[in-house]
Amino acid sequence: MVKILSKLESLNKLRIWTIAYHAIENCEPVFKSIGGHEFKILKKNIFVTIADPFLFKFEGCSYLFYEKQNLFTMKGKIACVNLDSENQKSKIVLNKSFHLSYPFVFKWKGDIFMIPESKTNGKISLFRAKEFPFIWEFFDDIIELEAADTTTLFEENEWVIFTYCKEKLLIFYYDVKEKILTPHRQNTKSPKSSTVRPAGHFIVDSEELLRPSQNCLNIYGEAVIFNVVTLFNRDFYKEEERYRLNAQNINIDNLKIIGVHTYNKNGEYEVIDVRYEIKGIHIFIINIVFRCSRRIFTFLLRIYRFVLKK
Repeated sequence: MVKILSKLESLNKLRIWTIAYHAIENCEPVFKSIGGHEFKILKKNIFVTIADPFLFKFEGCSYLFYEKQNLFTMKGKIACVNLDSENQKSKIVLNKSFHLSYPFVFKWKGDIFMIPESKTNGKISLFRAKEFPFIWEFFDDIIELEAADTTTLFEENEWVIFTYCKEKLLIFYYDVKEKILTPHRQNTKSPKSSTVRPAGHFIVDSEELLRPSQNCLNIYGEAVIFNVVTLFNRDFYKEEERYRLNAQNINIDNLKIIGVHTYNKNGEYEVIDVRYEIKGIHIFIINIVFRCSRRIFTFLLRIYRFVLKK
C-alpha cells in the first residue's frame, strides 16, 4: 500500500530543469548576495529540459549556449540564443548521435572553441566555430575518457583541463599545438567526492580564483559551491569553499526551486540553471499520458532499429 501511495505521489508532481538569467547592473553576484536579483526564466516547457548555461560575448551581444534535452529521447543537443535580441529565438547549433551537454565555450588565439560534455561517446571532444554562433566543426578528440563537465584554464601555450570522471576531479595539461595531453601528478591520489564536479567557468573575484563545483552530496543539484584555489602547481592542487549558492535560497517567479548546478556570468548577465517542482491534478494526467507515450515511442524505436539491422 505504501509503495502504491508513493507511486501516486510521484505522478502528482513534475521536476523540471530550466535556465534563469538577469542583467548584472552593478549588483553583487548572486552567490554573494541572494536578495535583489530579478531573474527571468528563459522558457518553460514540461517536455524539454534546458540546463548547463554558458555565456559568450561576440560583437557586442551576449550569446547563451545551453543543453536542450527532449524527454522522449533523453538525448541532449546544444542550443544557442542571443540574450540581447528582442525575440530571443533559439537555434540548435550542435547535434550528434550521442548525448551532448555542458557547452564550455571560449576563445583561444583568435578562434572560438567549444568543449561539450560527450561522456556517452567516451571522449572529450573539441569543436571550433566555423561561422559563430551557429556552425561548428570537429577539431580534435582530446582524450578517450568517459568524463563530464570539462572546464578549462588557459596558460600561454597550453590549456589546464579540469574534468569529472568516476566521481573524481581530474586535471590535465593539453599542449594545443602538439596535441599532447599530460595528467596532473595529483590525479592518482584524487579522492572520490560528490562536491567536486565542475559547475561553470572559473571566476576571478577580488584577486582570488574561484572554481564553481556542484554539490550533489544528498541530491543532484543541491547547491553550487564556489571554491577558492589556494594552491596550484604541477604537483598539488588545493581548494576550499568560499561561497555557496543553495537551491532553497533562490526565488524566481514564486517557483518552488529544488535544484541548481551551473553558474556563469560575463560583464552583462548572470545565468544559472534551476530545477523547480510543480504539482496538481493536471500534472497527474500529463504524467500518465507522457509516460505511456514514452513507452510506446521507445517500443516503436526498438522495432525501427531491429528492422534496420535486417
